[in-house]
Amino acid sequence: MSQVMPLPLDVLADARQARIELEGVPISEGLAAAPRLLPRVFVFSAQRPMGGPLDAQDGERQRVLLNTVKQKGLVFHPVQLSWRGQTQEAVAVQGCTRAEAVKLAYKRKQWCVWELGRETTRVIYTGLNSRMK
Repeated sequence: MSQVMPLPLDVLADARQARIELEGVPISEGLAAAPRLLPRVFVFSAQRPMGGPLDAQDGERQRVLLNTVKQKGLVFHPVQLSWRGQTQEAVAVQGCTRAEAVKLAYKRKQWCVWELGRETTRVIYTGLNSRMK
């Protein structure tokens, strides 16, 4: 029998304080400053798997993510994501479902996805490391 383990509280607290920027414009608090992204986008990255430090493979992981998003025909915009003490490349994706965004992030060993609406931001746990035996 497996048990679901929630997102570690320290990771959730950091995620809720994350700063997301599109072309230098903060969009962390919602998309009012970037109306072209409305009604919502999902933000995630392929860098820093499991919240680790930036490393030499991060650029390649992010390129693979961008190729995957392109192949799926999704509209996306490169963004900067600052959280857990580091800034990393991320992507704001339009036209996908929450489940698709979570799956894309989970495959890249990411703790969470940010869902941005006009004036709201939600942190969505991907389920990474959620099974304990």
